[in-house]
Amino acid sequence: MIRIAVTGPESSGKTTLSKALAEVCGGEWVPEYARFGLKPDEDVTPSTLTSLAQAQLALLTQAAAKQPKLLVADTEFVVFDIWHREVFGIEMPRWKELYAAFPFDYFLVCAPDIPWEADPLRSNPHDRERLMQSYLAKLDALECPYSILKGSHKLRMEVAQSVVKKIMGTKK
Repeated sequence: MIRIAVTGPESSGKTTLSKALAEVCGGEWVPEYARFGLKPDEDVTPSTLTSLAQAQLALLTQAAAKQPKLLVADTEFVVFDIWHREVFGIEMPRWKELYAAFPFDYFLVCAPDIPWEADPLRSNPHDRERLMQSYLAKLDALECPYSILKGSHKLRMEVAQSVVKKIMGTKK
């Protein structure tokens, strides 16, 4: 099984891309649990983030149990650590343990070069580029393979499909 994580700052096209990539490539799509597990008016606490991360791990594990050739996740555990650091100023406890529990083969990082779309769960319309640098620094520190996706949805999909094709070809 090839495990691809789609990550990046808020409102950078992760859901659209991950869902389309899984569909086009015949993979299993795993949604971002926070999208339906967090109420828009709910206060986010450290325990809330830990619960969301654990629920995300459960979704990933359930999807992997289906043994698809390709699994495409709309989020991953670096997101939770960056979110925790942004809100609380410190590393999220247990994020490394969660990260290790479900390793990904490759990360597709969506650049924030598309228009911001407000929704009740988003809060960073003005510093997406700074957050992008946080994602890249974290992935570099973890020595994770990744590609940065920029431009239109069509361009992003072309790069993402090329990456998947290459990885699947080398994992036979």
